[in-house]
Amino acid sequence: MASTSIAGADSGSYRIFWDDSAEETISFVSDRALGLGDPATLFGSGVSEPAGFRLDLRFPRAASAAAPGFLEPSSLVSARKPSLALGVLVALGAFGGSARNSWKGGRFSNFHFTNEGFFGRDTYTGGVDKASHFVDYNVAARAITMAYEELGYSEPRSQFLGATVGFLAGLVTEIGDATTSYGFSYEDLVMDAFGSATALGLAATGWDDTIGFRLGRFDPDRTPACCYTVANYGRDYSGEIYTGDLKLVGVARRLRLRPGPARYLLLSMNYSTNGYRYAVRAIRQRLLGIEIGVNFAAIAERLGLPQKTWWGRPIYFFLESFRLPYTGIGFRFDLNHRKWYGPTTGRTRFDPSEASGGR
Repeated sequence: MASTSIAGADSGSYRIFWDDSAEETISFVSDRALGLGDPATLFGSGVSEPAGFRLDLRFPRAASAAAPGFLEPSSLVSARKPSLALGVLVALGAFGGSARNSWKGGRFSNFHFTNEGFFGRDTYTGGVDKASHFVDYNVAARAITMAYEELGYSEPRSQFLGATVGFLAGLVTEIGDATTSYGFSYEDLVMDAFGSATALGLAATGWDDTIGFRLGRFDPDRTPACCYTVANYGRDYSGEIYTGDLKLVGVARRLRLRPGPARYLLLSMNYSTNGYRYAVRAIRQRLLGIEIGVNFAAIAERLGLPQKTWWGRPIYFFLESFRLPYTGIGFRFDLNHRKWYGPTTGRTRFDPSEASGGR
């Protein structure tokens, strides 16, 4: 750890520290001018400094001139030069994965388009594939952003590249689908773009500490023997769930409240379907839910797990992107039959009697 002292414009003193750690952080301490030793100065009266708080500052040129030979602030932040070749490889890897995903599940066909609809009852998955496209490409954009940051790209550029490469990977998927039985779906591409753009918007504005999206799985109810069909095709989304999360710790931080144990909770809306591949139309379910879940990333932060190390970032990414089974409980509304289920951790049961009703 190296340090230097620089006289400030007032009677206070400024101490600047830097180190060679993987986090490449710069700490700035002022005894008097900014009052950084007093959390109330920054966060308001009665509010303690949030765990993991980091302050990024730009140093005035006068400070550099006051200490001969002092390094320019830009040289302290990162000495790494982004690798163009590795950046291209990240994009090509995303495109290759998308192409493989589109070709592995469908029968090859002539290039064609298809109109799938969005969330209607008679779409081939009840709309959960559209929720999947939104959340999947939101998560993908964040993963690609993380990769570019690890390569030395600035945060704004990494966020832009993450969203752009994520969207283009979605385009590659649809081009691949156009040569299979699925066809090119503009609805899928719209949700890909929406998911990637949301990841960019939340990261660029800092709202990703309050709003997030996850995907997960649960044990679905088996299709009853009376109501089984193989007329549908494609991926069976039963047992998959997609959530939009409000992180209570972020809400409390923005409202300057003490969250207490609520800092470890998520308030989430979720969407899933049941039976859209194997069940007859009458008993299929489109399920919109609300639940309380566990914010494992907030727990990890409270335990002191570093967020900016090469090994800490993937852990936080996993905890913020995937809904672990049985870690959320709430109620779910079947849009097809106007029926509530709950409390449940995800599973809802078919009602075979509905098959005779023809609904």
